[in-house]
Amino acid sequence: EDEAQAEWFAQAHPEFAALPVAASTSRAPSVDPVMVMRVRESRAASRAGLWVASSSSTIRVAVLGAAAFSEVAHIPGVNAHPNGEVVALFSRDLERAQAMAARAGVPEATDDLDALLARNDIHAVTVPSSNDNHYTYTMAALRAGKHVFCDKPMATSAADAERMVRECEKAGV
Repeated sequence: EDEAQAEWFAQAHPEFAALPVAASTSRAPSVDPVMVMRVRESRAASRAGLWVASSSSTIRVAVLGAAAFSEVAHIPGVNAHPNGEVVALFSRDLERAQAMAARAGVPEATDDLDALLARNDIHAVTVPSSNDNHYTYTMAALRAGKHVFCDKPMATSAADAERMVRECEKAGV
């Protein structure tokens, strides 16, 4: 059954055929999220004439939220990937962001979301903030042209989730 699912996935998503498959305990096939972002980035970039990642490019990520899950999952998860690097940590509480950044080895902490998202050297964000901020942070990042990995739940309402998906499609990321 796993082989049948993998075959279906390969046929449905040929753009991922050459990408390495990430380890998964679920029955559905999964792919490395950084590699998925790389494929999407190159599509959007080719349409907009922007940065295109190559297999040796470093994907510079900002983490939006200084909750405990940022420190135990998002920051080490991105940094564990050979092409991922967390370069900034955002929190509305600057002291909290600075303390976590120091512990986790993140070079920058900020409480200015707009300035962070305006930076061209930030390619993607993760959103492990409190659930009520997922929509706001994700929409701001999408409008800034950033790729977004939003923690679950995606939004606090189906209507917000639908708006997030539409904004993602509109942004081409």
